[in-house]
Amino acid sequence: MNYIFPVRSVGEALEVTEANFDIKDYPELYVELDKVRIKEDDFETNYLQNIKTLLKVNENNIIEDVSKDYLKILFSGYRGSGKTVEMRRLHEKMLAPERYFSVLIELEKELAINTFQFEDYFILLIYKLANEIEKFNLRTNRLDSIIKEWVSDTEIEKKYLKEAKISNENEVGVGVSFFEFFKAKFNIKTELAAGTETAKTIRMRVKRNPMELVNKFNNALIDIRHDIERLNKGKDILFIIDGSEKIPSEVYERLFIKDADTLKAISANIISTLPIHNLYNLRHHTQLDMYDTFLVPVIKINKESTKLLKQIITKRIPEKRFFDEKVLDFCVEKSGGVVRELTKIVNTAIMYARGNKITMDIAQKTAKIMGKRMDEKLTTKQYNFLQKYKNGEIKRIRVADKEAGELIYSLVLLKYNGDIKIHPLIYDFIKKK
Repeated sequence: MNYIFPVRSVGEALEVTEANFDIKDYPELYVELDKVRIKEDDFETNYLQNIKTLLKVNENNIIEDVSKDYLKILFSGYRGSGKTVEMRRLHEKMLAPERYFSVLIELEKELAINTFQFEDYFILLIYKLANEIEKFNLRTNRLDSIIKEWVSDTEIEKKYLKEAKISNENEVGVGVSFFEFFKAKFNIKTELAAGTETAKTIRMRVKRNPMELVNKFNNALIDIRHDIERLNKGKDILFIIDGSEKIPSEVYERLFIKDADTLKAISANIISTLPIHNLYNLRHHTQLDMYDTFLVPVIKINKESTKLLKQIITKRIPEKRFFDEKVLDFCVEKSGGVVRELTKIVNTAIMYARGNKITMDIAQKTAKIMGKRMDEKLTTKQYNFLQKYKNGEIKRIRVADKEAGELIYSLVLLKYNGDIKIHPLIYDFIKKK
């Protein structure tokens, strides 16, 4: 849909502040948060520079030398903290002839997350790369040969011929001509989500010997790497995969923890997202040490950050049209510095205002309702834990503890640079003894 920002109607205001509203097609809505999120002199928080350094991109934004020890980087943060935007931004910064042929894969758009299986990660890497390099008329022979093995099944051929309503199979035939037809018609998201016979066949062939697949993929990458450099499309290959923190936990653990050797064996730099509670899971500490891990920190609320966070809203809807004075500042404060929390608060308040301006009374009642919903989801044990922390009985939260990990994952506890705070929405519901 085409919007003229900032929008003025209540209906459009609700649409553009929805939690799932994607600003990808509206670059004018982007707000640069680096100066309140990243401290230049803080080695740990300057994650963008650290990743660039690991990827051997120098201060002139050029790859100094192609890696021989391919990195697997895990990128973490709260839900709604801006990971997706940061992954897209990293992709844009890395995609250049003097840097990388960067392939961005957003899992939620490519596949159905709830049906995601271990094999799908490798299937998608290969299929997505084949599609991307084809756009630049690069050779896909070796990748095509892998995909051909997946679909070299009479029943699959018959299915696609039937769907095309071709009565005479010779009109398309088999082999290369059938394969080109298959690639044009194959919808990887629909097939894998539905668990079709085609999907079962492909997954089974990957599952049978994943390391053999990786070896074939690595051989293909040698050719592709040579081609992209020859045609000045990049010095090396980089995969950036967003949404992997949302796949089923058992699949995630197998992919990145239990069978991590398969992933690590791929001869390409890969950045994948990581669930924040897994970042502090001591049980996986040894395995996670195999990766370079980075965290998008929550933004501390102060005068400077409030000004920038307000822009996330005012670029979408005009402040004077929708808010009484100081009301948007209050919404920012209650968000705790999490971008999606801010848009959710504003979206809910617009709904309760019924087309009128959001008064401070409406904003406060909105915050109370949202805080109550958060409070109602706490177990007695979790509530008691938070009460002790608020009372000062717990001096330091160990984020690796199961109790703390669950509260961090659910945004009840917010981890800033240096300290941990109870989410402002629920803070007043935690009563002092």
